[in-house]
Amino acid sequence: MSARTLNNKYKLIVKKRDHLSAENVSRLNSYQTKVQLELLQQAFDISSKEFEELMLTVEDEKIDTYIEGLEEVSDICEHTKAILLSHIHKSEEPKTLSHESNVRQLIQLPPINLPTFYGKFEEWYSYRDQFMSMVHDNQDIDDVHRMYYLKSSLQGQAAEVIGTLSLTALNYKEAWSLLVELYDNKRLLVQKHLHYLLSQPVINSESANALRNLLDVTRKHLSAL
Repeated sequence: MSARTLNNKYKLIVKKRDHLSAENVSRLNSYQTKVQLELLQQAFDISSKEFEELMLTVEDEKIDTYIEGLEEVSDICEHTKAILLSHIHKSEEPKTLSHESNVRQLIQLPPINLPTFYGKFEEWYSYRDQFMSMVHDNQDIDDVHRMYYLKSSLQGQAAEVIGTLSLTALNYKEAWSLLVELYDNKRLLVQKHLHYLLSQPVINSESANALRNLLDVTRKHLSAL
């Protein structure tokens, strides 16, 4: 496996991103969108596998550059998948109760101190476990309330994933499935933790604070692997 071959794979994913803009995807039917989603996932899986093979032979000083390239492509793939998945679920969304009737049901919602998820893979499992404990598995909360809490706890890219789904009980399971499908990616999570471990600053002089910070960061990411 050569760096040039891997770079060509990355260029293919970037080209797909440019082609699959929200405007272009809106013109596809559900089947066409699913095909594009599958092709995108296949391209990323192949690139990830080839990246792992290349890391066995690449010089140490070049590792950070390749990891940064993989992270950039991962973010591109994640954003494009979000557009495709949202369009699929929007096109297959069943007729539901009006938005106004659901808002009336939410007036008396009890406050829940939920974590905020912005779409970072390394924060997903902590957010997922807390949300499931407080909302998803709470039998006293119905699906329209779960959908409200879910939307309220998402920001940034994560919010965009379910942004096209209206606030209804029937949409909750679809919204939760979208997030799980996109962020439950253990291979990518491991790669990100390895990147943080390998990209720590070099300590050039004796410093108790620098050593303590190095140890804390190392323990944090090793425990997450």
